[in-house]
Amino acid sequence: MTKGKILAILIHCAGVAVAMAICLGVMNALAGSVSSEALTGAAVFYCATVAWVTVRVLRGQDRLANSAASFIDEK
Repeated sequence: MTKGKILAILIHCAGVAVAMAICLGVMNALAGSVSSEALTGAAVFYCATVAWVTVRVLRGQDRLANSAASFIDEK
């Protein structure tokens, strides 16, 4: 695995962490006004989407991650 690929995976993981923190903050803010079923459904959908993208990045199938890795390796 190249240095660019490792860095692209780390960038993806950092982005996931920031997005999850934002998602949890929004869910906490909406906890009183939106039903818990809707919040749970949104959280499950979000986590499934993140898992799908993470698998694509790790398998090398994500075009954006691959182009970022190639750019980093060229430098």
